[in-house]
Amino acid sequence: MVVEEGFRQAFASGPDLDFLRALVPYVWARWR
Repeated sequence: MVVEEGFRQAFASGPDLDFLRALVPYVWARWR
């Protein structure tokens, strides 16, 4: 799953908060 890959990459070097802030609304919009 592409989203899981994104999370793995974001957290591999520590939580990337900017990445998460950008990703969450995108995922929310797609999964509703």
